[in-house]
Amino acid sequence: MRFCTDRGRLGVIVPALAAAFAMPLASAAPAAACTSTGTVSRSGGTVTFEPVSGSANQVTFYVATAPLLRVSDPAGITAGPGCTQTSPRTATCGTIAGITGIHADGGDGDDRLAAGADLNIPVDFNGGPGRDVLVGGTADDHLEDPDGWPARPDRATFRGLAGNDVIISRNGGYDRVECEGGTNDTVTADLVALDQVTNTCETIIRG
Repeated sequence: MRFCTDRGRLGVIVPALAAAFAMPLASAAPAAACTSTGTVSRSGGTVTFEPVSGSANQVTFYVATAPLLRVSDPAGITAGPGCTQTSPRTATCGTIAGITGIHADGGDGDDRLAAGADLNIPVDFNGGPGRDVLVGGTADDHLEDPDGWPARPDRATFRGLAGNDVIISRNGGYDRVECEGGTNDTVTADLVALDQVTNTCETIIRG
């Protein structure tokens, strides 16, 4: 992945220095500009992330300088209605106190959708097609992926963290599920040949 840079900041060069270093600069690789992988918006108490088709999203929802919700993607993100662009890679979506739910769809790339460990707002993440990783926060979250991985993954594809989470990994693909915290997590999984589910999950339904 190429992380984006803020051209507005990098592009200010003292003219004398620009002339002195014209040759080295000409041969250097250009900085990667931000290309948004999706748009985050807020309507009332709901924050929603919608992906750009074909993008690989690495979206994290977390607490910025309290009490704001911050949303980031190292490849770039666009602030839609109800949210504010704070850099090419980040946006804020108002105060956390008024947010009741966060919904995010990864779309058709290899995505990572995550809630920060400090986020106590329920999230509803759907990975979409691709090799996805979904990470919940400290609230009661809903994590679902429609296809799993094509081979046994080398990492957890679902992490519930704290809260009583609902995780759906029954999709005909390979997954590794770690519920971690919570006292009443429920996992709907494929058979053992496909899905590894840790003993931190209280209820496991296979089929």
